[in-house]
Amino acid sequence: MFHLTVKSGMAKGAGWTISERPLIIGRQSTCDVRILETVVSRRHCEIFLDGEIPRLKHLGSLNPTLVNGLQALDCALEVGDEVRIGSVTFLVVRANAKDFQGDATELLSADTLAEEDSVYLSAPADHAASEVHPKTDSDLTELFQISRVLSRVTRHEGLITALRGFLQSRFSPDAAWLLLMRDPSTPEGHFVNVLSPGSSVKDTTAHAVRERLSRVLKERRGLLFPERTQNGEKVLVRCTMAAPIFFGDHHIGALCIDRTLSERVWCRQDLHFFVALAHLIAPFFGAIDRMEQLEAENRKLRATGEKLGRIVGKSKAMAQVQRMVTMVAPSMQPVLILGPTGTGKELVAGLIHELSSRASAPLVTVNCAAIPRELFESEFFGHEKGAFTGAVARKTGLLEQSHKGTLFLDEVGDLSLEHQARILRAVETGRFRRVGGQEEISADFRVVTATNKELVEEIKAGSFREDLYHRLRAVEIRIAPLNRRRSDIPELVQYFLEAAAAKTGTPLRRLSPKALEYLVELPWPGNVRELKNVMEVAHAVCPEGVIDVADLRAFASVHDRGDIPTPLDDMERDHIMNALEYTNGNLVETARLLGIARSTLYHKLTHHGLKS
Repeated sequence: MFHLTVKSGMAKGAGWTISERPLIIGRQSTCDVRILETVVSRRHCEIFLDGEIPRLKHLGSLNPTLVNGLQALDCALEVGDEVRIGSVTFLVVRANAKDFQGDATELLSADTLAEEDSVYLSAPADHAASEVHPKTDSDLTELFQISRVLSRVTRHEGLITALRGFLQSRFSPDAAWLLLMRDPSTPEGHFVNVLSPGSSVKDTTAHAVRERLSRVLKERRGLLFPERTQNGEKVLVRCTMAAPIFFGDHHIGALCIDRTLSERVWCRQDLHFFVALAHLIAPFFGAIDRMEQLEAENRKLRATGEKLGRIVGKSKAMAQVQRMVTMVAPSMQPVLILGPTGTGKELVAGLIHELSSRASAPLVTVNCAAIPRELFESEFFGHEKGAFTGAVARKTGLLEQSHKGTLFLDEVGDLSLEHQARILRAVETGRFRRVGGQEEISADFRVVTATNKELVEEIKAGSFREDLYHRLRAVEIRIAPLNRRRSDIPELVQYFLEAAAAKTGTPLRRLSPKALEYLVELPWPGNVRELKNVMEVAHAVCPEGVIDVADLRAFASVHDRGDIPTPLDDMERDHIMNALEYTNGNLVETARLLGIARSTLYHKLTHHGLKS
């Protein structure tokens, strides 16, 4: 008795008796031996007994049937001949039927399907009648309903939940995995256990699934992969389906499900549906990714706006400072902040750090003018135990503390030439040694510096190193003194009064119009810091709800020179009179000379009782 048996592979040992009735081999469901491969025709070939001799007849397929490696159309077969159809190799043997594990009507070979070949994603005319299943219309309706459900999802969690429901309803899988490739920092992708999103995926399972998903991503084809497994004496069939998820040319990931039963559970029609489902969900992943990206950008912009709001003032000078901070914060370039004492240089340095990618790391602030000369190296570089008398333990220096963060050198213009030379290499390379140490340490820090000195003039005077200046000044931000941006004073006053009220838990005070005008006209040599102190004191000591000029004169703009200062009101009246005398009473020229608007001049003339 002649038999046809599978020589190797997952179906090894499966066999069929060769008799006078032709044994039809092909992809069609009515075939005696079914091979689910696209290179196998629906009716590929047949094998039968011609008298006492086994015979093979090719049935017109464009893909060949090989006998012992040679293409065959119609030939006799002998014991030991190998017949290859698609990826399956058969062997002609003579044996008793009891020697076989049992007949099989379908070989468990992998089947693949390109997206454009799915009956649900292309015109019906593109497919043979055997590819169109009676359930095609209902499947299309189901896919449409799925798209309606997904259109209302706005979060990835909701998308996974909806996907779990679709898969359970249609396929009842034992397991389902989603490999997401959205994060560039993890090129291998992130596994999601769709049926149990909170649980992890075992390494062994992940490795096996990843191999199949890597294949479908590489080939951009869906995969149906059945295999036999042994459970005691019972032979089971484990079916796995996988499909790539693409949004245009962008890899979203891949989807995979499997189920194990005593018989094959999914067919090529299921693969058509599964590939269409993966195609359908792809744009929703892309849309939600984009939505979350935009939301993250909006949150970042709002946070940036809130932080920049701490730079109070709408003058051109402060608007330029805000623009510069926004521009330079994301970069790693060194920033030099220039401006008189009290203008808010430290605030700007803090914002640069907070708006940078290093915000989660420390901002280490160093007052260069306050470090004792003999402790400078120990403070900056740290020291080893026993490096000098009193060094009882290793100390981490300020440079090392600022690793991955920002080092802010305040009042850098006050560093001596000796100390400038010592920090130059460390600032430039990030490498230094602790005092008493032999090992060179590397620290990654961004340098932001500030000074109230004009470093260009200091360089000319020989008190600041030019090479260090150029190393620190990749970007320069200059903050104008308060008396050159008086339009910011009303907003600053309101800001400081509100802050004082919130800090003390007392009702908010407000300034009378004359008191505000009084503050606007003061010289403010201490800049914003001086204004802040005045507002805090005024809010604390003024019992009434309104702060007037008389309340401010007791502590605003009093700079002890050994005599009683002239009241500002009197000084202003005298100054206006001198200006009028100089211009021979020309009000337009007087206003120009004083740097104020004519309307302001008229108001002041009335206030001081001067004839206009």
